[in-house]
Amino acid sequence: MAEADMATGALLRTAPVVRPVRWRLAALRRAPVVPLGIIGAVLMLLITGNTFSFVAVIGVIALIGIEVKNSILLVDYTDQLRKGGMGLDEAIQEAGETRFVPIILTTLTAIGGLIPLVAENNPLYSPLALVIIGGLLSSTILTRVVTPVLYKLLAPKVH
Repeated sequence: MAEADMATGALLRTAPVVRPVRWRLAALRRAPVVPLGIIGAVLMLLITGNTFSFVAVIGVIALIGIEVKNSILLVDYTDQLRKGGMGLDEAIQEAGETRFVPIILTTLTAIGGLIPLVAENNPLYSPLALVIIGGLLSSTILTRVVTPVLYKLLAPKVH
């Protein structure tokens, strides 16, 4: 009886940990867009003559979150359209057209909020802002092409 209680207790303690981990692993399907922003981030640092400092690394971490969110917007909406009965090509096109404006507005809002940090020319904040701005510019442009192509190549089964 005690062994059964221990097994049940162990299961109850690990279940809350396993669910978020599985959810995070499912989000890795959208991770191929991450290098698209890092390209822009590194180019922006090179153009402005800034170094890849610790603060710039924090900017890259923030950038990755924004990039994956943009990709999730496209992929999840495409999945919804396919579950509704739309074909693969039509769903990819519709999702790209419908989610274009929210992605652009989110990107422009983030860039607009970061411009004062760049204008300050503070060695602490400016690299962070430059990394995010450069990464957002490149990832927003490249994600419009890469995400639909990857979705078509690796389209998940829709139930």
